[in-house]
This record gives sequence, C-alpha cells and structure tokens, in this order.
Amino acid sequence: MDKPRVAGLSSSVWTDLRFSLVYVPICLSPMAIVLLFDTEGVRFLVEVVSLQSVLMLMLTYQLYAKSLDAEARRRELAALVRIDALTGAGNRRALWDTVPREVARARRQGTPVCLLLIDLDRFKDVNDSLGHAAGDRLLQAFAEVVREHTRVSDDQLFRIGGDEFVVLLPGIGCTHAAEVADRLHRTFAIYGPSVVVGAEAGCSVGVAELGLDEEPDRWIHRADRAMYQAKSDGGGVILAGELGATLESSVIRAVLHTPAVKS
Repeated sequence: MDKPRVAGLSSSVWTDLRFSLVYVPICLSPMAIVLLFDTEGVRFLVEVVSLQSVLMLMLTYQLYAKSLDAEARRRELAALVRIDALTGAGNRRALWDTVPREVARARRQGTPVCLLLIDLDRFKDVNDSLGHAAGDRLLQAFAEVVREHTRVSDDQLFRIGGDEFVVLLPGIGCTHAAEVADRLHRTFAIYGPSVVVGAEAGCSVGVAELGLDEEPDRWIHRADRAMYQAKSDGGGVILAGELGATLESSVIRAVLHTPAVKS
C-alpha cells in the first residue's frame, strides 16, 4: 500500500510512522495547529490546517497502520507455515520452495550443491521406551547439532518427516559434504544421550551432489537411496555416486571411527 497523503500536510510526515500527533483547535476557527513528534519527542513539523484535514489525517493513519499490521501478520503466518514448530527447521513445504532456487543458483554460478538426507536411528525405540517427550527432545538435540556444525548464512535444515531431516549445503562438493555428514553423525552420537538419558542416539545419512541437468526430485531420491543403504548397513554415512550408476556401485561408506549401530 502506498503511503497516504493528506491535503494541507507535508508528505514528509509519512517518511516514518513512528510519531505522535498533537492538534490544537484554534478558537472560533475551523482551523487547528498540528504538531508532530518523532520517537524521541523531537518536534519536526508544525502546520496550521483545517479541522477536517486533521480528522482525515487521523482516519488515514489508522487505515494505513491497519494495513501494515495485516501485512505483518500475513508475513508472519507465511513464515510459520514453512517452519517446523518443534525444531525450528524448515518443513517439507519450505524444502520444496527452496530446492528449485538453490538448483537454479548453483547452475547459474557454476558451483556445486549437496544434499544430506538423514534419518535418526532407533527413534521409535526412544518414543516407545522413554516417551514422546523424550523423542521430541532428541529431535531438538539433533537440530541443535546441525546448526552448530553447519554454516549459519548458507546451509539450511529441514524436517520432512517424523525423524527425517534434509540439510542443503550450497557451494560445496560431495567430499566436503561427506565430512560434514560424518561430523553430524559423530557429534549426535555423543550429544543425544547427554540430552536424553538412556537414549541410544544415532543417524543414517545419505549424501548426494546435484548432477548435471539432474532434476531435483531425482537428486533427493538418490540421497534417499543412499540413506537407506546406510541404515541397512547399521547406520553411518553413505555417499551416493554419479547419476545413473547402480546402487551397488554408486555407494561408498564414509570413513567412520564410530562402531556401526543397528537401525
């Protein structure tokens, strides 16, 4: 909505809505003195206008303020529907809004982009034995680990299912991405049980770098297959190979110094 203008008042009044308006009617006159103050109480405008203009100003300001409030609420709601309330990560909708932009940017700039698809190991056992509140704390703990070990300004975390997450890593290749995945895997195995006593925390991670002319859904599918291969092998990190390779020849276990765990 464009900033409103009121006859008899300088348009500069609308350069900042954080002001106070005082009007003083002139005795036996249809006019009033209008004084405007900024947020620190400094007067920056004094004008003599008609009472009708004062009323118009007040009404216009109220309508304008309501429009700003409505727009702020709309933006807030739009953000909320893209965020997982429990972990603060983006949700599935946010992922599918973000992936095309990251793919387009990578191709425009000629830079790599990698994706980690992560599933927490034995998460159902935690819910069954320790309760859903403990499971929730474990999910939050994993999100904390990801934020601690990824780049705040570039990397993005999404929760796409009960215990499934995606991490987008723009600008890095598969070798570096596998190192990030390994770090997440190791750290969560230690941090998770410190947050939820009695929980055996672990995760299975599939890593995939976007292929040349590869469709986003195919890219995510490759990471998903690698993740399930890691889970069937007892947990850990699996790096998906080149686009089009068979699963048997395309997965490589990242070097891990932690023991394999059962899913």
